[in-house]
Amino acid sequence: MENTENRKIFFLAVNTGYTHNGTPEQRFIDFYAERSGKGLYCAIVGNVAIPNGFGTNSTTPRMENTRIWNKLAEEISKKGTLPGIQLSTTWGNYIGAKSFIARTPTEQLASYRHIASNFNKDYVIKQFSSLSEATNIAIDSGFKHIQLHAAHGYFFNLILDNRFSNHHELAIDLTQEWVKSTSQSGIETSVRLSSLTGFSEFDSIQNSFIRDITEIPFSYHDISEGFYNINKQLIYPSLKKILTARLNRSINIALKHPKNKFIVSGKSYILRQDTLPPNIHIGICRDLIANPNFLLEQDNGCKNKMKCHYYSRGFSSMSCGQWKQEPENL
Repeated sequence: MENTENRKIFFLAVNTGYTHNGTPEQRFIDFYAERSGKGLYCAIVGNVAIPNGFGTNSTTPRMENTRIWNKLAEEISKKGTLPGIQLSTTWGNYIGAKSFIARTPTEQLASYRHIASNFNKDYVIKQFSSLSEATNIAIDSGFKHIQLHAAHGYFFNLILDNRFSNHHELAIDLTQEWVKSTSQSGIETSVRLSSLTGFSEFDSIQNSFIRDITEIPFSYHDISEGFYNINKQLIYPSLKKILTARLNRSINIALKHPKNKFIVSGKSYILRQDTLPPNIHIGICRDLIANPNFLLEQDNGCKNKMKCHYYSRGFSSMSCGQWKQEPENL
């Protein structure tokens, strides 16, 4: 990897399921504390539902006024890592697919469009108000980096994309206001975005989504791919062929927008790149899940045991084939 002093490493947001009624348990805190430090710039705690929002599953954490969030931010900070948090919402009656690739992507895409068309103006404004409320709680709890989850076909993804949303311009304006307000508080911002849905016929159509998102002045743009109910293999790439293609697409986006800072991921494969554009920072997820000391032991990362995909496997929380403990059933 290019020796760039300013290149930062992020632990990317993941939904662990280590909660009780939406409140993080002690193992939630231990999980992030154990993986902080060791050269990690920022740990982004995910996938946290905003107060009036909806989680991706029944064990999704929820942002609320409780000291547990202060304790989590403190434990991450103690290790010399910036505490970050990813804020998200889906919608009522959201159900994530258990399968990794949809058999009927056309129907899934139509479903996303139908759902997005039912978000009226007042509802959009209400969700952004809830985002602001969650942001204030997070800042008061000690988090220094806040990520908007606008990827994987969740609410903010759909509402910011004019291919789905009737209120795209309103959502862009409200996001601009949120970024400005959060940045004025001295807090870093980022956005996770899906550059592809995973349905090739749809993705091949020229659109302005990437341009629109990159024009919003987030501190970082975290590039992901895939809609959860269309193609999860793009969200969690394992095969080298898929990883290479995703990495190349991400690098091309960064090259087209040299004034933006991007977080690019691709398992440990990205750490072995000889050269990367200077505006790319490194995102690590499953390697750190598998081995809390991965940044010190980069030959000992994820072995594709697949147990981290707990929801798809019918469990209530994350585990790993390289750990000893077993997950709990849903």
